[in-house]
Amino acid sequence: LKAGLAAREQLVAVLSGQVDSLQTHVAGLNVRVEAATTQIAAQTDTLEERRRELGTVYYVIGTRSALLKEGVVVARGGVLGLGKTLDASGKMDPTAYRSVDTDQQSTIPIAATKARVLTPQAPGSYAIEQANGQLELRILDAREFRKVRHLVIVTA
Repeated sequence: LKAGLAAREQLVAVLSGQVDSLQTHVAGLNVRVEAATTQIAAQTDTLEERRRELGTVYYVIGTRSALLKEGVVVARGGVLGLGKTLDASGKMDPTAYRSVDTDQQSTIPIAATKARVLTPQAPGSYAIEQANGQLELRILDAREFRKVRHLVIVTA
């Protein structure tokens, strides 16, 4: 019995050493898993930020005179003040524009009875429709629509 007891005590000592070694190894793995989880979370945040950046379109809505006054549009061409056409000025004053995430929202409300888009968004990528007594711009193809990042809508 004494010989068997000594052998078992020796086996317990060996197994205790293995358990300690495995616990150290598991602790190291936990540290690596936590680091990987932190890295994945950071990459997920970066990807979401880039997705939001790519999906965002900046728009301004206003009357002809208001947009001319703000410098968002310019009148070009014409003779003696007649026949001038409006074009987007290219000035991108961030305070004049609002943003819309086209991945999250597919409509832009327009508080007017008549409206037209001045910027060169693809014609098939949107439609201006009547909804609840006012107009709204409905984005039909977000990918095509956001190829032009700034949208100017002139209302009457």
